[in-house]
Amino acid sequence: MLCDESRAELSDQVARGEAAAGEKAAAAVVEYAAPWRRLAAGAVDALLVPIAYYLVSFFAGFVFSASSNGEELSGNAASLTRYGAWIAAAVVWWVYCVLMERSANQGTLGKMLLGVAVTDAGGQRISLGRAVGRNLAKIVSGALLPINWIMVAFTGKKRGLHDVIAGSMVVEKK
Repeated sequence: MLCDESRAELSDQVARGEAAAGEKAAAAVVEYAAPWRRLAAGAVDALLVPIAYYLVSFFAGFVFSASSNGEELSGNAASLTRYGAWIAAAVVWWVYCVLMERSANQGTLGKMLLGVAVTDAGGQRISLGRAVGRNLAKIVSGALLPINWIMVAFTGKKRGLHDVIAGSMVVEKK
């Protein structure tokens, strides 16, 4: 994302023929999100997971108790409800991440609060397909957590494995 001052300077340079428009010129003024900001945004978002789980559990419990004629669920039915609620909450969470990163806000509530945004290589809002790919890749990179955070901390563009796979990056908002 370009701040107004950087955008004006870039426009002047392009008008004078000193810089080429597009990714090359935009990349010179991008501020990549610091690893601690990404971690803090993830922590804020992680606080929302239990809320989603309990909302889904409450709804599932309400539906199952209404369909069981007032009898309490036990054994396999109770386990199925509990695990089904976790799976449903994970799906709801994944859809939330995809839609929020694709939205005009360019990030989840945690990213918005910490002032960072998810962009494509040109600094633009990511497409729905890229958001889906990024969040599917998070499943893979989540399994390789230490490598993912090493990549974020020590690569020039501060990109995790999921960002590299999806062709996205997380930048400071201006």
